[in-house]
Amino acid sequence: MDFRRYVRERLPALKVVREEEIVEELAQHLDDVYREGLASGFDDAAALARATAALPKAADELASALRTASRSPTKRTGDAWRAHLNEPPRPFGGPMLTGLRRDFVMPSERLSASRASL
Repeated sequence: MDFRRYVRERLPALKVVREEEIVEELAQHLDDVYREGLASGFDDAAALARATAALPKAADELASALRTASRSPTKRTGDAWRAHLNEPPRPFGGPMLTGLRRDFVMPSERLSASRASL
């Protein structure tokens, strides 16, 4: 079987510089799995089924993972920052401002209450 054509038919276009190399590596992997199956005593159909099962069914997810892995670390960091910038802002406050309220607002309220009782 022509595993190179099999991979090309099932894998969407990667649009990366190393696309041909990646397709060749995946095809070689499927060929290795096929040959290992034959060497283990599987018949041709079973070895072929085992080899084709080695390529994930979710080809879009595989292509996405390959695209991400093919990007330089700098570009991946930029992508992470852009994704972070697109997140909705978190509510302001939290434990830090809770402590600020305890340290400043509550004593001033007590001070005001003690002045009012005079």
